[in-house]
Amino acid sequence: MRLPRLCSAAIAGLSLGACEIPTEAPIVEQRWMLPLDEVTLHQDQLLPPAVTTDGAVYDVSIDPIRVSGSLGSLCAACSPSAAPAPVPAYRGGFVTLDGLPAEVVAVDVASGTIELTITNGLAFDPLQGGGTVTITVAGAGGGPVLGALLLDGATLSMPPGSVIRRTISLATGTVRGALETTVEVDSPGGQIASVRDITHNVDVEYKPNPQATYGFVGDNNGNGVIDYKDYYYLDPMS
Repeated sequence: MRLPRLCSAAIAGLSLGACEIPTEAPIVEQRWMLPLDEVTLHQDQLLPPAVTTDGAVYDVSIDPIRVSGSLGSLCAACSPSAAPAPVPAYRGGFVTLDGLPAEVVAVDVASGTIELTITNGLAFDPLQGGGTVTITVAGAGGGPVLGALLLDGATLSMPPGSVIRRTISLATGTVRGALETTVEVDSPGGQIASVRDITHNVDVEYKPNPQATYGFVGDNNGNGVIDYKDYYYLDPMS
């Protein structure tokens, strides 16, 4: 009877010798499974502060923009004169760039208006005798012309200190980064005036009110994912 017990002990010893006893602390990975409520974000929460919507169109709020050019910058031949004298003929202009609202990368204009206010701060009427003032608003860097206004002396006068207000419709087109405003004054001269100060200006203030429809699904800001910043690009619905 002793022989079987010795064999059992020997077999048990062999089994223990074949096992590896761990010498390092075990690695424990914790996983937390928590219930989360569904979150729904309205599109108003994803748009830049300057953009609002009624669900059909997107209104882009742009502050009024003022551009002006002095008589000295428009007319190189003009000089101060206390006595009344004929004003020389001249043709000149000025250009200004104004950026889009913060966080608005580009706007594809679908409709809208431009409200223009032109103030003649000169001592004479530059339109007298058939002169013209042309105002053009376009996308910067060769972008599309969004609107233009022609003030023609053949049918209109602009006496010193006068204010002319006009509203014109916006054309469609993509504006990226900034608006470019060009004002050109073509005066035939011959007006009799006392030009005491050639720093007096022709002022143009305008407020664009563009509207865009929204219809993209894509990574418009190019960061590799579709996120809330993609809403910062307003595109016409196709």
